[in-house]
Amino acid sequence: MKNKSKILSITNSNSVREISSDGVGKIIDESIRDLSISANGTIWAIILDQDADEKNSGGGPVRYKEPSSKKWNSIESGGAIKIDGGPQGSQAYIINNRGEVWLLEIDKKPVKLSGEGFAKEISAGADGTVWIISQEGIHGGGSIQYLMKDHWVKVPSEMGGVKITGTPDGKALIINTDGMIAQLEKDGKHEQLTGHDFAKEISVAPDGATWIVTNEPHEDGGNKVSFQTKPGMAWQDVDGGATILDAGFA
Repeated sequence: MKNKSKILSITNSNSVREISSDGVGKIIDESIRDLSISANGTIWAIILDQDADEKNSGGGPVRYKEPSSKKWNSIESGGAIKIDGGPQGSQAYIINNRGEVWLLEIDKKPVKLSGEGFAKEISAGADGTVWIISQEGIHGGGSIQYLMKDHWVKVPSEMGGVKITGTPDGKALIINTDGMIAQLEKDGKHEQLTGHDFAKEISVAPDGATWIVTNEPHEDGGNKVSFQTKPGMAWQDVDGGATILDAGFA
């Protein structure tokens, strides 16, 4: 039986809801800054914690919830402001408020993958490629890099982005400062996929479907959500809004 994609979203009040082609569901969690769902259904989240010393700790505390569990578990992280679950449910990648990238793994110590002032956004594609938007400014946002074993490789392109998501075939989709979506390959080849002012947030599910938060406001939770089942297909709107979304397998 083929796995079904599961999409989680965060509203403008930091509530979490599942979202599908039928619309948004009920609130299932609250006080979440960022979240990601791994390919095996493990959910990773950065918690809004008023008692956390985020300035000195690197950001908010990280929690994870395994597919068969309803309980959040703590994991050593040093704090984070961005998170993305890896293709393996036991791993996640974070960025802290110093711009450092770290690898988290359940029951293991965090592993530092970059120095300070390095990254602003991160995505681990279903193929295993880890992409970041760096803090180096170029046309359209920050330059794009990907992790090759133990070092980062800069994509030789003058096209920058502010949001990024890895695709199952080892490419990346980015949104630039103008709200345009483009496809980017490791060798620098790129293709513009939409016009300007189209999207603010993007995530590609392991089945290849692309989900976005558009630039159009929605009265329920943020901005309107749309999805595309395959590249080149028509975009379909969903009833409900969000500010952040992430796609994985249930």
